[in-house]
Amino acid sequence: MATGPAALTPQYIDGRDEPWVMSLVTEYYRLVGCSVRQLKRRLQEPLPYYCPRHKLKYAAAALDETFKASVAYPRKTILALRRRAFELSDGAVFAGEELGLRRSALVTRVCAESNLSDVSGFDRMLFADFPNERRLEEPITEPCFSDIMLAANSTLVRRLVMKSERIELLVTGHVRPVIRQAKLRGLISTIAAPDGQEDYQASIGLSGPLELFRHSRVYGTSLAEVVPFLAGCDRFAMTVVVPSAEDRRSYVIRNGDPIFPKVSVKPFDSKVERQFARDFTRATNDFDLIREPKPLRAGGSLIFPDFAIHHRTGGEPDWLLEIVGYWTTAYLRHKVETLRRIDATRMILCIDERLGAGQNAFPPEARIVSYKGRIDPHAVLAAMRSGYSTPHRTLL
Repeated sequence: MATGPAALTPQYIDGRDEPWVMSLVTEYYRLVGCSVRQLKRRLQEPLPYYCPRHKLKYAAAALDETFKASVAYPRKTILALRRRAFELSDGAVFAGEELGLRRSALVTRVCAESNLSDVSGFDRMLFADFPNERRLEEPITEPCFSDIMLAANSTLVRRLVMKSERIELLVTGHVRPVIRQAKLRGLISTIAAPDGQEDYQASIGLSGPLELFRHSRVYGTSLAEVVPFLAGCDRFAMTVVVPSAEDRRSYVIRNGDPIFPKVSVKPFDSKVERQFARDFTRATNDFDLIREPKPLRAGGSLIFPDFAIHHRTGGEPDWLLEIVGYWTTAYLRHKVETLRRIDATRMILCIDERLGAGQNAFPPEARIVSYKGRIDPHAVLAAMRSGYSTPHRTLL
């Protein structure tokens, strides 16, 4: 199998991409209930972290499967509304001011006949089943970075396979399921195996869809459906030859590449953090919430804020926010003293009053937002904007 100097490894999403991938997840949550058109527009804008554009499309494809886009209204209602609007228009064509007056009267009449109180939402309902007007739904389970990474990388490999000219596979251990799937899907293949060890090692050559004259899309889809069965093999190396503008490129996918499921790690340490991230991003469009920013050095120790709050225009320094669970008054005094040493004038401590183990008295010099079970994002925003006028006033 040709895996010489020209062979390339696909540019997978890996651990180095976690910051921008998780900020992308935040944007998807922010746009829950919004249209696909609004999502596409947001994806054209920069994220808080540098994001390679060729990787973004695969991460977005993975999240599109998680945040399903659905029609916000019953299809029967949409069709009835559309049919009635067409009947009242009589198929006539109007221009200029006449068009505006006729349309306004038509919309008012259709809404009245259909018992629609929201006249301004007529267009939204009329086109609600168009692909770009479908609305994002909040997923049932929270997406983890590892799940997004694997799904995005699998999409990358799938698309490489679907536009390939030729594929060569060297598979070791549990070969038979892969060969069986190739045959069941009617793929053009050549298979070679050592005598007496047919289930141990095999060299499989597969024609790619671009070698065909027709039905290439259907064939490419069938070819991509074989890839998941490689996860059951002990070892494999798959060379995918893809035509390019200059010549051809060969990509090598091996066992151990991040394309098959592994153990998932939750993106937040607690329900409080997760809920605050959701509430904050929905409360404001001016700031981005960055999970686990760089630690702060304070003498011989490090402080690990839970979030950085970054203004989207970059016109002012970031705020840092740390959520404190169990605490004592002495602990808070020590924390504030440590922050004073590093001049953390833009640090907010969120304190759960229910978990305090000391006296219910906060250090007078502390910048604190208190909460009971759930952090109010508007209290945090108020503290940032107006001199920290929160229940426990705060200035270091």
